[in-house]
Amino acid sequence: MDMGILSARYAKALFAQAQEEGCEKELYHHFQRLAIQLRQEPALQMALSNPVLSTKQKLRLLLIAGGEPVGDLYRRFMEVVIAHHREALLPFLVQSYLMRYRKAQRLMRVEMESATPLNAATRRRLIEQLTATSGNQIELHEQVNPELIGGFRLRMEGKRIDASFARQLAEIREQWLNPSHA
Repeated sequence: MDMGILSARYAKALFAQAQEEGCEKELYHHFQRLAIQLRQEPALQMALSNPVLSTKQKLRLLLIAGGEPVGDLYRRFMEVVIAHHREALLPFLVQSYLMRYRKAQRLMRVEMESATPLNAATRRRLIEQLTATSGNQIELHEQVNPELIGGFRLRMEGKRIDASFARQLAEIREQWLNPSHA
């Protein structure tokens, strides 16, 4: 069966159960942490795929990666995933749940990359403007990248705005090196 379809089914069932138990926000936070761990620690995914590790060891890894202490539903869900040998689907399951939660909560993830950290007033204005424009609550993830020199890059809902000085300088350089394309 297609991994996307299967992970969407698991996420849909999990989200329904989380709503029934009133722990969808708690689960969302654990899944955010798990997503970061899966992305930043390739050894975690390798360990979960290792047939030598016991179910108990794999569960322990997932509990730690989810940010102990975790709720009962998180634990039960991970037990099901491991019991059905769906560990390889975890990155997809996690993303599917996160997307489902954001949609239900009208929450938009926005990634802001800037050359220097945003001050509180700028952060507040940005969130207010994005909220007013989108009609959604904003989940802002900031990253400092000095290579931008100045300005920012903004990613949201598959769109990217690059207002960095680095991009502008690259465009000017390209125009100088290739004047026929200007």
